[in-house]
Amino acid sequence: MVLVMKDLTTFIRIRTVPSESLEVIKDWLNSVDILFYESNLALNWQNVLQDIREDPQKFIEEDKGWGFL
Repeated sequence: MVLVMKDLTTFIRIRTVPSESLEVIKDWLNSVDILFYESNLALNWQNVLQDIREDPQKFIEEDKGWGFL
């Protein structure tokens, strides 16, 4: 699980989440209006965030935001 801060410079990686807790976490995120995405991809978040910061317009228009996940 990775939490990406709004400034797109900081992220927090949580390496282990018990599978029985995933639905509870997703329900909580929904209840406090925090967007989340699920993916099986293992990403290099420093590189991903750097690419977004370098060309935010491309991220929004061409990559459709977080839709690539």
